[in-house]
Amino acid sequence: MNFTNGKFEIFKNIYFSLNLSILLEKSYNENMINIIYIHGFRSGGRGGKYDRLKRRFRRGFYILSPSFSDRVSSARKELHGLMRENSITPGEKTVVIGTSLGGFYSYYLSVLYDLRSVLINPVLNPSEHMKRYINKKQKNFRSGREFTFTRKDIDELKSMETEIEEKISQGIKMKTFVVVGKKDNVINKKIVEEKFKNILYMDEGHEFNEHFDELISMKGFRDFVML
Repeated sequence: MNFTNGKFEIFKNIYFSLNLSILLEKSYNENMINIIYIHGFRSGGRGGKYDRLKRRFRRGFYILSPSFSDRVSSARKELHGLMRENSITPGEKTVVIGTSLGGFYSYYLSVLYDLRSVLINPVLNPSEHMKRYINKKQKNFRSGREFTFTRKDIDELKSMETEIEEKISQGIKMKTFVVVGKKDNVINKKIVEEKFKNILYMDEGHEFNEHFDELISMKGFRDFVML
């Protein structure tokens, strides 16, 4: 490709600016508090809750909301990859927030990497809860992609549950903020209550859309995120 000096300088400046913005977007800033939002089953990243988190937590926060695979084995690898790619190590200034199955994934990361987590209507028994989807055609609401949830996915979830229990048995200190919708008829609330004593109940359903802004505006929520 041939450029005159002037055109080459313009192209070089545009190229540099684009790559710099990409690097800044991907970079992990150790002086900021990182918020990772993990979506639920058959959904995707950078949706409505991500937008609302970005509006609420601006200066001093770096917010990530990737899309994870619908297949559990791939999602598990992606979760660990996210930690590596952003240089997030145990005890870092990072908060993982997740809803539904994303709440379980958030719990998984918080236990394995010693991170704070906010679990919103979390499915904490996914190897049992998700059996209803085995061998049934599913469709991701965000991407439109069709897939089949299989026994392999259930086995992978069971493996993740075991990994969590083994880590907890070592006596780690949990740093978890749990929120449950009073009108949620999807999750098994009894299992959540058996695992956690301090639970915030709100007048919400499973998707937790109506009062999400209210939740993230609460002083207790913000204080937890900024610990």
